[in-house]
Amino acid sequence: MSTLLTIDRYLHRSGISLEGIGIDLPELAEPHPNRIPFRGILTKLNQPSTRPPGGSEGHRVQIPADVAQAALNSLIGMPVNFSDDFSDHEKRQPIGTITEAHIAGDDLNVSGYLYGKNFPSEVAYIKSNKANLGMSYEIGEVEIDSTDSTIWTLNHLLFTGAAILYKDKAAYQQTSVHAAADDIHEQLLVAHVRHLGLQIGRLATSAQRTRAWKTRKFSTHSRR
Repeated sequence: MSTLLTIDRYLHRSGISLEGIGIDLPELAEPHPNRIPFRGILTKLNQPSTRPPGGSEGHRVQIPADVAQAALNSLIGMPVNFSDDFSDHEKRQPIGTITEAHIAGDDLNVSGYLYGKNFPSEVAYIKSNKANLGMSYEIGEVEIDSTDSTIWTLNHLLFTGAAILYKDKAAYQQTSVHAAADDIHEQLLVAHVRHLGLQIGRLATSAQRTRAWKTRKFSTHSRR
């Protein structure tokens, strides 16, 4: 079940105070090798696409922000796919899952996890080629304002997935994708540092309580 999350919960931070939709996965004691965090700009809103997306009969399209907001729930749990050469969509080849989505200005941002154990070389490629890669949406149940218009404005849609591909192959070339902490050793180091910090915090708290107890005991004895 999706829940309302404040913006500081997201991997993709924004300076704008907004809320978005997302789900929390169970926390693990150690980083999961098949759950590599990613974030990205799925599409631009309120502006025509750079090129016609698939299924638009050669028309450039635009999605108003309010239409995207109404469809935000449908993004959660949807697959992220890729083709072997990162030039197209390949719905039969999922590499990840979207778990969070929010709108900041004209950017529809998503984040989630990539399957780093299933696709280690592909996830490594995404990390090292983030300057050239972007994202592209997949939609269904589309309603268009007017099919006679040069640029189709979508009045309704349902998100059914997304793809990671080269920016110049996407409908919007201003999209982006970034795989965060996709090295399992880096994740383990972060986890151990976090665990060490918690242990130090507990020791400091215990020491403070011990000092406070000794102080109270001394004060009690000094009044006798």
